[in-house]
Amino acid sequence: MSSAPRRQYYGIAEIADALGVDRQLVTVWRRRLSRGMPPPDEELAAGPLWTAPSIEPWIEHTRARMARERSDAGPPPPELIRQTSRRLLRLAAVLLEEAPEPSQVDRGLLALAQLGDTLSAHAGDGDPLRRLCGDLATLAGAARAASPVQPARSAAVLAGLRAECLRLLPGVAKHLGASATDDGAAATRH
Repeated sequence: MSSAPRRQYYGIAEIADALGVDRQLVTVWRRRLSRGMPPPDEELAAGPLWTAPSIEPWIEHTRARMARERSDAGPPPPELIRQTSRRLLRLAAVLLEEAPEPSQVDRGLLALAQLGDTLSAHAGDGDPLRRLCGDLATLAGAARAASPVQPARSAAVLAGLRAECLRLLPGVAKHLGASATDDGAAATRH
């Protein structure tokens, strides 16, 4: 039985993959010097580079901390799902316009991006709702990366965001409907 070869070097993408988060989040951690992320061993034109011995202990520590945070966070509250669905619907509506108004696109992107960290705290592989939160957190990261106002924002970027919004809406609607049913059942019990 052969094991996979160990990685010698890590960039932003490899760290994000190892942690199961989006690249934008790792970039933010590095830029803000948060979560105790060690400085890179080298800076290349392609970006920062870490050697395995310098970054793998941090990855393991961060992975464990994220798992604790997720378990401490409990299930996503219904209000988070409702708030996210409203912001996702607004952004999708703006992106479906023939020629979206850049300021409206920016407002929609910023509103969704504000929920990224909260959604990440509830993301996980366990159940469908945690996976949905992970997908929404990734979209929020993409929204953060696409803001602020970019007059030359490409049609391809807008089309990609629109497609992702439309892909996620059925899952949000399903969980939103389930949370509304749960809220109604709780109200009738009291």
